[in-house]
Amino acid sequence: MARSPVYDWHLAQPILLFIAAGYGFVAGWLFHGKNLPLAWTMFIFGYVAVLTFEMGLALFLCYRTRLRRGDYRGGFHIGLASAFSLTTIFLGAVAVASRGIADGHVLFNGTPLLTHPNLLHQVPVLYSASLIVGLITGPLYAHTSPLR
Repeated sequence: MARSPVYDWHLAQPILLFIAAGYGFVAGWLFHGKNLPLAWTMFIFGYVAVLTFEMGLALFLCYRTRLRRGDYRGGFHIGLASAFSLTTIFLGAVAVASRGIADGHVLFNGTPLLTHPNLLHQVPVLYSASLIVGLITGPLYAHTSPLR
């Protein structure tokens, strides 16, 4: 039985990996400054941008590997592989750039803000969001593929 080309792609996303790492470093580095609302906004914006890149990467890989309609197994493979690689790079860059900041809360207009991302609490939530994106995009692209 011939193996599908869906499983033969090799790290086709180096540009997106660098962009995700760049967003992560900028978001993590902003936590060293005094403007915590900007840092948290950049962190959330960077993560939403990474989720958008994951969907675009999955679409590109489905096109590049010529994913056939109904090949849901290949769709799951592409969706999950594209989702978790970019999320891991983004969160790793945030962790590296924001290390060395003391734990604490700061009041901003009466609202307490964390002084840096607590990745132990946020990683499960962010990976769950990436899991949902991966589980939806890959099979959805396999379902709507024009190739038979």
